[in-house]
Amino acid sequence: MAYNWDSLCAAQRLQPNPKFALDKIKKLLKKRPNDAYLLAWRADVCSQLDADGPEILDRLIPLSEYQPPIADTALLSYIYRLAIEATRSQHMAKDGLNSVGEAIIKAWRNAAKTLNTKTARLNVWSDLYKCAVRADCWEDVRIATTEASKEGPINKKTVFFALILANHLAAEQNSAFASSGDRDITVMVQKKFATEKLKQAFGITSSATTASTVHVENMRDLRFMAQIFQRQQHTTELMDIWQGPNFATPGWLWVKHTEDVHETLVEVLRRDRLWVRVEELCVDAIEIALKAVDDGSYSAGHLEKLSQESWKIWGSFMQAIKQSYSEEEANERVLSTLNRMNKSTPPPQARELELTRMSLTAYIGDPAALLNLCQAYWIEHLRLSSCFHDLRRFVDKLPVKEQQQFHRYITESAKLHIPMADTATSAWIWKKWLQIEVNVLKFDYLFTLSIPAVPKAEAIEAFVTHALRLYKLGVDMQGDSHHDAGYLAIMGLLTLHHRIVHSSNDAERKSPWEFDYNSRILLQATVLAHHLTKSDSGKQNRTLLLLATRLHLNLGLGTIAFQNWNQARVKEMLLDSLSYILLSRISQTHPFVERVGTITFDADAELAKTISTIERMESRIDDFMITDMDSCVYDKIIELRDFKRKFRSSLTKHVCLMERRRIARMQGSDLEPELSLDFKNYVHMSVNYDLDVFPHFGHSSRKDDYQKLIMPNEPPGQLWFYNQYMRVDLTSRDAHMEQGTMRHDEAMTEFDERLKPSYEANIHSTVIESTLAPLWYRAESLVAAMEIGAEKDTHAKPEVLYDELLTELNLLFTNLNTIPGDLAKSIEPVDEQPLFHENILMCCYGALEALFLLWQTSVEIGNSNLKVKIDQEKQVQLMQILLGCALAIIKVAKAYGDKLMKHGRACIVAQVRWGPTGEALKELISDTELQGYAREYVDSAFEALGGVPKAAFRMQALAEDLPKQLKKRWDSNH
Repeated sequence: MAYNWDSLCAAQRLQPNPKFALDKIKKLLKKRPNDAYLLAWRADVCSQLDADGPEILDRLIPLSEYQPPIADTALLSYIYRLAIEATRSQHMAKDGLNSVGEAIIKAWRNAAKTLNTKTARLNVWSDLYKCAVRADCWEDVRIATTEASKEGPINKKTVFFALILANHLAAEQNSAFASSGDRDITVMVQKKFATEKLKQAFGITSSATTASTVHVENMRDLRFMAQIFQRQQHTTELMDIWQGPNFATPGWLWVKHTEDVHETLVEVLRRDRLWVRVEELCVDAIEIALKAVDDGSYSAGHLEKLSQESWKIWGSFMQAIKQSYSEEEANERVLSTLNRMNKSTPPPQARELELTRMSLTAYIGDPAALLNLCQAYWIEHLRLSSCFHDLRRFVDKLPVKEQQQFHRYITESAKLHIPMADTATSAWIWKKWLQIEVNVLKFDYLFTLSIPAVPKAEAIEAFVTHALRLYKLGVDMQGDSHHDAGYLAIMGLLTLHHRIVHSSNDAERKSPWEFDYNSRILLQATVLAHHLTKSDSGKQNRTLLLLATRLHLNLGLGTIAFQNWNQARVKEMLLDSLSYILLSRISQTHPFVERVGTITFDADAELAKTISTIERMESRIDDFMITDMDSCVYDKIIELRDFKRKFRSSLTKHVCLMERRRIARMQGSDLEPELSLDFKNYVHMSVNYDLDVFPHFGHSSRKDDYQKLIMPNEPPGQLWFYNQYMRVDLTSRDAHMEQGTMRHDEAMTEFDERLKPSYEANIHSTVIESTLAPLWYRAESLVAAMEIGAEKDTHAKPEVLYDELLTELNLLFTNLNTIPGDLAKSIEPVDEQPLFHENILMCCYGALEALFLLWQTSVEIGNSNLKVKIDQEKQVQLMQILLGCALAIIKVAKAYGDKLMKHGRACIVAQVRWGPTGEALKELISDTELQGYAREYVDSAFEALGGVPKAAFRMQALAEDLPKQLKKRWDSNH
């Protein structure tokens, strides 16, 4: 029986394994050698088994010549997708691909020719349109819309605008390829087509008057027109058209959408940096608003709306002035506008107007006037939770003297709002007083802890004590602002911890294996975060829960961090931007499943969940973007296309895939096909982290420093990812003879060489990553020399690399063996070094990852061309030191575990109660509660350490399973 689409899908579900599927296909093809469904399936299976792109295309292109032609658009869509993937695998270094090629398109043309009705033919072109939009191939979209236009579509206007969009995006993609004369002409013609058709629809050509012509009818059409003209850098022409007298667009459209048109023009002019025209438009809009106030027709409402809803007008005005004039001329123009505004709407006015007034005053650099406005704003809005963030950007710009004056002013004015103790005061008044005090506290953090280069320890301790007092008062009166006070107390403790660590001998440590600093202040901050999230309201505060998640991970407490993460209930659409808080470098800290009580933390499952969620979000965008041609959302497609690319090329997704691969290797598991890294979007990597999820109360210019307080080991960046792939993942894959992404290596190497000068200087590596880098470099060179998968030049002789590895590993062995002795020393609990920390776990797992790779490399040397250069004696010598290091890591984990179980609780209690800040915590956390936290922390830390021996003992198992010749030499040496 011949296959159809339904039977093909059923067969694919029954045979998901490509190797078994290929065997079945070969048997079926013996009976039906020309079955198009089977031939397409065979091409798909071969692609999954790493066949080259040309081979796949050679299997697919003959299907387009079938007679009678293939008429099933489901099968044609399947062939189209496979052909696109095969073509892209050959052109990884290209910035895009705009067509599947005429050979495959021919199959669609042949299918349309076989159909007798217009509706059937339109359905064919609509299906091709959907395939091409999904594949981001806009030359093919252009073909589909052009053919549909000839048939006379039902929704003529939508297809007309879709054709304009397709021509423009096809031109953009064409121009991205290598330039040639014919291609340049094609790009010019396609762009010209798009703009001319839009002008026709707008009504400035004679043909616009005919009944059959499509017209610009609403703001949606106007935005689309502006989008196309701006992307072609014809913004000036657009402005002339829109403001010119000769157009057929109805006048009511301008009356109804005056402000929208104004903002749209400003936006496109800004993108093209046409600052003189930007200034003209902004001045017109501002003058209209001010005139309305003067005439009394809108009172201050029109100007307030301009400040509230259209800040881009004010912001663009100031940016245009700055770009177009000297500093003196720019200040004069802004001052003139400010004086005009002060005359029409003298202060005080609504919040939005006053923020605009302060922005203009800050621009001209008048500290005295700005200070007065800031103080006036404080008096009017000191009860608002947004007061600090409203004022901070202006206070930042004040000179030190004025900042001190402002700080004194708000501190003294807040005292005037203290409710009278001897009168019956409503709860509402007390809550508003607490909000005022918390707002002052935020400025205390700014002036006392953030602005000074090295804040005094006494000032930080006093700040934390005051913040904790306000938090406790807020809990008693059930005020909404008390969580901000608790958050600020935590940030104060983190600032103090950072100051202590970096002013101690920690800064002079030569090895990541030396943990001679004390982390008791970090422990206090983490315990405080744990306490704050225990209350009913704390369990609803996402910011505090995410902060607690990260702080517990900093201490290596995976199960508690995961509990906080679950309570935060992060929405699916936010996993791409927030999961870095939980999952950054998780393979190096918690690669095994951890269980404490009822809590189970499976890092691999969380990574898989994040990957699938991001892919599902991309699919949801397809639901909006990929519709029938008659329903094309032509004005949204460019935006949706960019949004889809962010998910498809998400750094979060790519890092999670890499972390899952590293976990699988650490556990000794085989890598599943789903873990194959897909680098077709390598060049478009999108970093979607939300680094503003934690409120920032420091100086605006020190945001990075503020984030490092929360996350000292920075989240993986784009350059870090490139480095990890080329140095760690690719080398590990080749050494372990893993399948997947082989055909992309050449393009990856090209990108690597292009990016090397930038990322080697700044890839945000951790201390242990930097320490182990020489091991990875030498391992990479050895693997390349063996020609296992990666064909690279190596500049060092393999035997020299081997000797250098022995030296590096002996040093590592020495460092590891000093740790148990250091831990055995008798130290007072309050002075004990960290017994649990993510850096400890990173050192152990990071070293083990390198050791496993070097072990595998040593084994494979006997099967490579290097066996004549490196004899078995050296092989075994290296493997013995590798095993020695692994056993030493087991001793390290055991030493930490033993001390945790014997002294862990006592150390936690003593360190949380240490110093003025520990004394202040007594008011919040009772001794009984603290003992309970200490028990939780010890159990979680011990469980995290338990994974280290699981991994390290694998080295012993590997030693017992050596090849025969190496085993004989090993036994004689051992």
